[in-house]
Amino acid sequence: MKLIIKCKDCRNEIDSPYKASTRINIVQKFGEEFEIKCPACNSTNTYEVDDIRAVDYSFGELVQNRIAVFLVIMAVTFVLGFFLIGTGVGIITSIVSALIAIILFKNNNSGKNLTFNKHKVKGRMSNVGA
Repeated sequence: MKLIIKCKDCRNEIDSPYKASTRINIVQKFGEEFEIKCPACNSTNTYEVDDIRAVDYSFGELVQNRIAVFLVIMAVTFVLGFFLIGTGVGIITSIVSALIAIILFKNNNSGKNLTFNKHKVKGRMSNVGA
């Protein structure tokens, strides 16, 4: 899950400094407010945890983040296809299985993003960490 914050001044997307599966986890570990300096406009603003949004990874980011998983899937399916059916089928099977894995990862992330974005903390966490 990719977490971003939009700059209050220039609306540039900034990667969140915190990684967690829920906003409540972020509040418990780091507090409700934090400051970030925008790399685009160099302004420093204060943000709340509810300003963080979860977005889908692009195709390139997804492949880059999961490259080891995709390489293992491709290697295993290629070897199985090569020994069971032949070289051409092994290559096709490994490519198709990697694409299926990418689609499944993307669908799984979309559900997590929806859950993260739906549950805000404003007014719910008044005494966390006290």
